[in-house]
Amino acid sequence: MKKIVLFANTSWYIYNFRMSLMKELSKLDYKVIVIAPKDEYSDMIPYEYHQIKMNNHGLNPFQDALTFIKIYKLFSKLKPDLILNYTIKSNIYGVIAASKLRISSVVNIAGLGTTFRKNSITSFFIREFYRYAVHKADFIFFQNNEDLKIFTLNQKFKNFKLLPGSGVDLDKFTTKTKEKNEKFTFLLLGRLLKEKGIYEFVESAKEVKKKYKAKFQLLGFVDSKNPIGIKKSEIDSWHKNGIIEYIGFTNDVRGFILNSDCVVLPSYYGEGIPKSLLEAASMGIPLITTDHTGCREVVEDGVNGFICEPRNVDDLTKKMIKMLNLKEKELKKMGFKSREKVVKDFDEKIVLDAYKELVQKFIGTSE
Repeated sequence: MKKIVLFANTSWYIYNFRMSLMKELSKLDYKVIVIAPKDEYSDMIPYEYHQIKMNNHGLNPFQDALTFIKIYKLFSKLKPDLILNYTIKSNIYGVIAASKLRISSVVNIAGLGTTFRKNSITSFFIREFYRYAVHKADFIFFQNNEDLKIFTLNQKFKNFKLLPGSGVDLDKFTTKTKEKNEKFTFLLLGRLLKEKGIYEFVESAKEVKKKYKAKFQLLGFVDSKNPIGIKKSEIDSWHKNGIIEYIGFTNDVRGFILNSDCVVLPSYYGEGIPKSLLEAASMGIPLITTDHTGCREVVEDGVNGFICEPRNVDDLTKKMIKMLNLKEKELKKMGFKSREKVVKDFDEKIVLDAYKELVQKFIGTSE
């Protein structure tokens, strides 16, 4: 049985973004192996799992060198036929280790975080190192055109493909008939990071509530180890003061999406294609997001939602007020257009088929 490794910087990522792919590969009789740091999702992964320690946010070269050695040794021990890498550090060290061991490897550029936008010497070296590593991959998946342009600025790739993010399961995230809430409900879901526009969302909530009866909900886990993570004490303060309602974290967001009138993501983070927008759109919910990489691909301004300027509280507030003042018929039309766009452009099957085709091209059938 041929072995395929999925390698990422958190078990959370593998569980939430790659479970469908693992199921498909398993159906084709490939042996699926997961390598990721231990977290609360590790025990929920129903495939062979190997823990590896990795500092996702640190830039200590000595620590990273030790991490690379561990990755190399683990790859050497497992002897997989193909390695599928995800997230920045896994893409970099996974590809280099695979290249040295002459194992085929694939990277997925699912957004670039903050690294590619900082003007520092450290960020410069990380960018160049990332470009160097990616060029050693046997194949590259990009999730938006802007990331593709960044990596092909000076060098051209032969083996790459543009994917619609991670796609969305259209059967799982389905539409249901719903009425407009008595208190118009805005929902922001995802990792609670500053660059996801959390502060802008909170400030806009304050402004909107001065004139309108509306509810603002935050759904997502607090990433306290991330340098751009929102502090739990701040979230608790917003909740206590009635600015927003923090509803914690869940493995099934569908009920919360369905109970909202509009899903908001005022991000200026280095996105791929935000999963939260895709899932909400698939459930027929109007959207508000920013004119930013990965976000603008999901929303057509005035059709299935509104686009605002990144980091602009006034513009975000304006778009929220515009949304809540829409008639129910107009909201339902926007929701219909959201679903229509996802069905046309972001079906998960597009992503799964691309991976299955690539796997069979590189390592053949599982026999």
